[in-house]
Amino acid sequence: MINRILAILFALCLLSAPASADTVRHYPNVVQAVPGGGASSLQMSSVDLVRFLVNDCDGATYDCQSGAATVGPGWTLVRAHSNAAYEDTPTPTDVDSLASATAWAGDGSGLAAGDWVVLESATSTGGGGANHFQLYLEYDSTTTWRFLMLPLADFVTSSVSPPVWTAGDGNACDTIPGVGGDEACKGVGAGENSLVAFTTLAGASTMSIVADEDVVIILRDDGASPDWIYVGGVDGNLSTSTPADDRPFVINDTPASVFTLVSSAPWNRLAPDDTTVLTVGYPCQLRQNNTQSDDFPGTYNGAWQLWPVYLYFDVASHYHVTGSLQYVRQGSDDLGMAGRTINSAAWACRGSDAANSPICLSWDGSAYP
Repeated sequence: MINRILAILFALCLLSAPASADTVRHYPNVVQAVPGGGASSLQMSSVDLVRFLVNDCDGATYDCQSGAATVGPGWTLVRAHSNAAYEDTPTPTDVDSLASATAWAGDGSGLAAGDWVVLESATSTGGGGANHFQLYLEYDSTTTWRFLMLPLADFVTSSVSPPVWTAGDGNACDTIPGVGGDEACKGVGAGENSLVAFTTLAGASTMSIVADEDVVIILRDDGASPDWIYVGGVDGNLSTSTPADDRPFVINDTPASVFTLVSSAPWNRLAPDDTTVLTVGYPCQLRQNNTQSDDFPGTYNGAWQLWPVYLYFDVASHYHVTGSLQYVRQGSDDLGMAGRTINSAAWACRGSDAANSPICLSWDGSAYP
């Protein structure tokens, strides 16, 4: 029976990109240059990421890809900080409507260490449905982003500039500079309210994004040391459970580990039955003789074998499988670490450890690397 189930999974996942009721959007392997007068290609990546997510790569005022009006998933911009100013956007899908925090509306060269934005996901036909999450993105340095997921979407904006904020004042999101007031937001990152450090290069590299209404997957790659992060919903959550798992939002906290076979617990979320409890989890793995395995032959009948990546959370009293990662698949370690497309470019794969299966992302048929 187990073999039959695996065979069905393989048949469903081999050749085609994943089916989804939402609309997958791609920002595919775009070269990131140091912007004019800037210090880091990560500045360009920062503004392109924000523009793409709020669908503001209009091909006119700002074009995220040369010669193409790139279509994003339609998130919204909640709040921005730059130029020592905190600002809510008059038009949350128009970055150019920022009047004070204008570095986010430029080419990135004006961003300074500690500048940040808060973005909010859109309504999904799966996952959280009408429930959204928010994403805190900070340009921390020329080589580092910091991320925090707010699964309850409870960031509260303030008309005070800057907002009242005192470290250690008891608010749940004390780690975010500028967040204050009486909100009790619950952040999930590399631990409760702990930001995920995404360490990358200041120089030229490429960035790829796969996203839809309730997930974003980012891969930055200089050809030697890739980094990735996944933030958002999963497929197959228990939406009909009691209570319903209707905020199935997860984040990985080890961006330098671009592979799926791990012994640590790099995945974080709030427990579906208790939104005050942080749970940590692992990707589910095939086992052979009680050993995790991804070293079987990579191809079968002329196609690469891929399967969904389910997440198992094993915190006491909150054991559960939350579902499978959207637009991410796992295969054999025979795929190798180098960037490549497979199965008619329906998938792009990249890894950082030869002993482990690389991640494979739903792809749009374009060249990678």
